[in-house]
Amino acid sequence: MKRNRDSDALAARLAAAGNQPPVVLAFAPAAETAKTDQAEPVAPEPPETVTTPVEDAKARKARRTKAALDAEKEDTVPISLRPPRALLTRYVAAASERSLESGRVISAQQIMLEVLERGP
Repeated sequence: MKRNRDSDALAARLAAAGNQPPVVLAFAPAAETAKTDQAEPVAPEPPETVTTPVEDAKARKARRTKAALDAEKEDTVPISLRPPRALLTRYVAAASERSLESGRVISAQQIMLEVLERGP
């Protein structure tokens, strides 16, 4: 593979940019920028803390403790079923139809639970 003829210049520019201190931009509120007759410059107030979407998601996730998640869940018991292949195929087909209708994934187990709740 041929080396790019501008790669040395790019590497030098990146190294120079990496060695410079970061640039901090301060913005004055709109009300203060409209006042142009002031003799003294007004120091901008420090901006409110700005969070990224990743930080927001981490904060929301951190608030939900294990105890809170357990309280939201229903009291269920895990069991193991061994339905005949034909019956499971019917449940899977019903689940896929329901998934297409609702736009979200519906499992065969959810269909089975609904049938059991309805009773005979």
